[in-house]
Amino acid sequence: ITRSDLKYDRYIIPMLPILDVLAAIGLVAAWRWLLARMGRVQAFGPAMAGLVLVGQMALALPHHPYYYTYWNPLLGGLKGAVTMLPVGSGDEGIDKIAAYLGTLPHPERLTLATANSQRIEPLFAGQTIPMTNLDGRWYLADYTMIYISQLQRGKHDLEIVQYLKRKPLEFSFAFFGVDYGWLYRGPAAQYYGGDTSLEGR
Repeated sequence: ITRSDLKYDRYIIPMLPILDVLAAIGLVAAWRWLLARMGRVQAFGPAMAGLVLVGQMALALPHHPYYYTYWNPLLGGLKGAVTMLPVGSGDEGIDKIAAYLGTLPHPERLTLATANSQRIEPLFAGQTIPMTNLDGRWYLADYTMIYISQLQRGKHDLEIVQYLKRKPLEFSFAFFGVDYGWLYRGPAAQYYGGDTSLEGR
């Protein structure tokens, strides 16, 4: 996938069944090799199988419920992945943005501009505005959300991103030391004296 400009991790999905089979063959071969040299370990077969299962769980559970944040720790984990591939393709953590907005006064009256509008809409009591480079509607939103996958794929004009980064950060969230999402006050909100509700307008 390094030859692709997009480099989506889902492009390797057809390889996963083959890799699973190879992993199983490797585990069975290792067990048979151990049996051939230390026959007495056969009694520990169930314990060894359980150890493999516990090892898998130990790797996966720290990422619950955002399992797509797991990347091979031997290759640098999430911090290594973000330098090579787009991450956040499963929109991990956008529920955190929705939850934060839900704590604000009258969240049902708020508007949020985001490129993830279709996915966050069921989680958010207010209205969403698709954040595109084709029009300036996003400028009228109370809040603007930037997500890591959009940044990595260049979905937003650099001028827009630089403009928002000069504004105070309202809320952000990270996974394993990697920032995933940023929430800023909408540019138009400043003209309403800090009151982002419709009544304040």
